[in-house]
Amino acid sequence: MDAQLVVAVLLAIGFAVTNGLHDASNAIATLVATRAATPLQAILLASVFNLLGPLFLGAAVADTIGGIVTVPPDVTVEVIGAGLAAAVTWNLVTWRLGLPSSSGHALVGGLVGAAVVEGGVHAINWGGIEDWRPVGVFGILIALALSPVLGGVAALLLIRAARAVAHRATRRWRAPVRAGSGGCRPRSRSATAPTTPRSRSA
Repeated sequence: MDAQLVVAVLLAIGFAVTNGLHDASNAIATLVATRAATPLQAILLASVFNLLGPLFLGAAVADTIGGIVTVPPDVTVEVIGAGLAAAVTWNLVTWRLGLPSSSGHALVGGLVGAAVVEGGVHAINWGGIEDWRPVGVFGILIALALSPVLGGVAALLLIRAARAVAHRATRRWRAPVRAGSGGCRPRSRSATAPTTPRSRSA
């Protein structure tokens, strides 16, 4: 087996491990910090759904990243290996410094840099918007810019909907609860306390 291919495969495994240090931790940090789940439960959730994602929803993201560079077949392993090495290094540095980082975008940057060195700027699929779908490097940057905005809007709508449902449920159950608690009120102490006979004065 070619030594370059072995190194590239090892780097891919290393990237998968460091990817878990960043992307999975970013996803489960809120669950653990708010004590909604234990670290073990959060890790199991991230592991299961990261595995089920490409199995049920496809590998569209991987196809997009794989199509951003076009290099000759004889240097493909070298370019991929260099991109993976750059992404792994970036992941380790940012993990050591405690900085949130996207492993996917680190890999994009590594692949673009390696392809530019090998084949120049013409080796990059800069892309943009095609059929209302972001493609290429610019498409990835557009998605990177829009993701926080769309995530914030979605979270705002969900929390407002949850509060509205909870408010209606509270109003619906408030009357029966009050009616039920009305007949179970404890008697006052003066009404239930036994009376003690007064002592006769001599």
